[in-house]
Amino acid sequence: MLLFNNVPSEDILYTNCDDEVCRVPECTGVYEYLRDFFVESYSTQKIYVLFVTSENTKQSWGAITEVGASWITQIDHKIFNIHPFRPEHPLNDEHQWQTTNREKPAEGELWMVKYNADIFCQKIGAVCDALNYVKKSRPENMNHLSTLVPIRLL
Repeated sequence: MLLFNNVPSEDILYTNCDDEVCRVPECTGVYEYLRDFFVESYSTQKIYVLFVTSENTKQSWGAITEVGASWITQIDHKIFNIHPFRPEHPLNDEHQWQTTNREKPAEGELWMVKYNADIFCQKIGAVCDALNYVKKSRPENMNHLSTLVPIRLL
């Protein structure tokens, strides 16, 4: 959705991405890179962290490190959550987060209700606005999101 909203891939860091432009560079330690990314980026440019949380979050040292780093540096972040997990502090769990569902609690196809699809698009738009990228319209984003994940009328 970030790419669809005119965010260049070289401006995105996603440690599990299938596009090497967005991943941690080859032969670089993940934790060292994340430390440098948070410290250097925090002092030199605007960044936004998007957390995708799920039942796996508490078992992932990488995710725990990223949460801690964002809390220490007080970097703005948005939460995209996979139910039934519930985000907790130090994530900004007092603000509304987006929720995606699975067919079964720990496996299966992802899906959203229309309300949460709208929240998803709202959050992507807010990140683009904060970082000065020219975002797509809400209807364009909703339409594109519906090609990526089923949106149900529940």
